[in-house]
Amino acid sequence: MDFLVIAFFLIIPYNPTSLLNWSSILDLCYWIVNSSQELRDWKKYDNPLTPDWGEPRRAVLDIIDIGLRLDDFLKIPFEFCEKIWDLLLPITSDPDPTSEHESNYKKWNEKNGFISNVISLRLNTIRSKAIETIICYALWIRRYYENDLTNNKLPEREFNSIPQITQIFQVLEEHLDKEKDSSLGVHAVYGAWLLQLAYLDSNWTTLNISKIFPSDKNLEQFRRAAWETYLQFSNVKIPIYEMLKDEYLYAIENLNVRDKSSPYPTEPEEGLIDHLMLLYSWGVLHFDQSDTLLNKFYEKASDNFRGHAIDFIGRCLSNTGEEIEPDILERLRYLWKKRINEAKQSSNTENYTQEISAFSWWFKSEKFDDKWSVEQLKEALAVMKKVDHLFQYQVMDRLIHLANKMPIEVIECIFLMVKKNDDYIKENEIKLILQLIFQLDNEEARQKAVTLVHYLGRINYWKFRELLPNSN
Repeated sequence: MDFLVIAFFLIIPYNPTSLLNWSSILDLCYWIVNSSQELRDWKKYDNPLTPDWGEPRRAVLDIIDIGLRLDDFLKIPFEFCEKIWDLLLPITSDPDPTSEHESNYKKWNEKNGFISNVISLRLNTIRSKAIETIICYALWIRRYYENDLTNNKLPEREFNSIPQITQIFQVLEEHLDKEKDSSLGVHAVYGAWLLQLAYLDSNWTTLNISKIFPSDKNLEQFRRAAWETYLQFSNVKIPIYEMLKDEYLYAIENLNVRDKSSPYPTEPEEGLIDHLMLLYSWGVLHFDQSDTLLNKFYEKASDNFRGHAIDFIGRCLSNTGEEIEPDILERLRYLWKKRINEAKQSSNTENYTQEISAFSWWFKSEKFDDKWSVEQLKEALAVMKKVDHLFQYQVMDRLIHLANKMPIEVIECIFLMVKKNDDYIKENEIKLILQLIFQLDNEEARQKAVTLVHYLGRINYWKFRELLPNSN
């Protein structure tokens, strides 16, 4: 059984309604931290029965981390603040990961194996976990002073005067020094927790950005470790973007520096694209200036990268039930028009397959008015060489609902989808749309529906003929 679980079973009081006995829990943790190094030294005798006391130290970090995050009657009482720091400080100097251990993770290549290895190092090595835990500890202290004690926002100057906070940032600075700590896993912590560091001390974070994202080519792997974990584990915030403008530009300029046999964006690249699209939708980024991030992105990005951008926006629109502000919708309409016009003017529209087909998410979201949505759907279908199953699935429900209101436009969209995907069509949905249109008093729409039925018959979908008016 996992050591963490055993510890809790042994120490938690029998009365489930009482407070956790954090005094006893922390005493056990304190014993582990102070005794484990001596017990680890037994290994020098090559005794195969000697336990690996790294695991109990990791368990201590897990216990403290849980206790710092708990709320109400389960959380660690603030009276143990100093004791927790006495527990955490020694583990921030734990030898794991050693240089030998980490060398297995430094097989940095152009593929995304590097990314997953750094994340594995960050999550599964003791020193990395200890650095993360002291950041959690700092956040716990801040919550106490702001919520439990004053119920007000604590000025940064006052917060930084707390002794433990001063010590925490001293430790963080020490581990940013590559001569003192050359671990990629430890360095990745600074990227993954960048938002929290800026929240705790924006001045410290700003002053140390160049250390977290070093520009020295010899330290490129550290820059990437922090940047890629930042993209994967942080939402974009405008103040952080302002702090990291140069990093965003650097990332875009190096967007395609990897194995060309893998055209799809990796998770960090997806994170970069998501950030750019959010910043654009908020009005932070624009197209109407020279050499903007967006212009550079669209100069560099492949169809799959551009497709992810349109797809991400569409999914965000589809997954929110809230009203979207008119100025955001206007910016998105401008973006789409810019992209569809470029595709229409291209001599090779296949280079826009993923990007244009992602409009199905925008259409499905119903965040744009019906007239504009259907017009743009028709333009997208006109550009696309082939319509896949997902595209049809995304747009059909809304087309059914629009059949009575906009029958001519709907039947034209259906006709384009059928022509561009003869091997698979959504027969039930098309049948329902045709039935609705044949019931309307709209002769032009009815004639277009008849033409569609005849075309379907020519491609061996004979059963639609029974829908024709006056058919037997």
